[in-house]
Amino acid sequence: MGRAPQPVPNDVPGQVGNLRVVREGKDWILLDWDEPANGGTISAYQVQRRRRDGDGAWMNAGMAVESELLLTGQESGVEFEYQVTARNRAGEGPPSNIVRAVL
Repeated sequence: MGRAPQPVPNDVPGQVGNLRVVREGKDWILLDWDEPANGGTISAYQVQRRRRDGDGAWMNAGMAVESELLLTGQESGVEFEYQVTARNRAGEGPPSNIVRAVL
């Protein structure tokens, strides 16, 4: 069985995988995801959201150093889409899959 490639610090991180909603409430959501399988060492994850009925612009919703994040103070009754990217000094990896939630 082969070994997984080791992260290279100076490379841009790979794509975050399997973004999912773990739990949600009236004005909060707990997101979880898998670390990229390749690319550079990760410094942080950027979580973004956009209104499904809006102009389609992604807004930063939070940062995490682990592969999950609890977002509180979210607007209730609005359908949001969420995505996550991995970041380091070299740049930002491609966005994850998108998940939707109405809180």
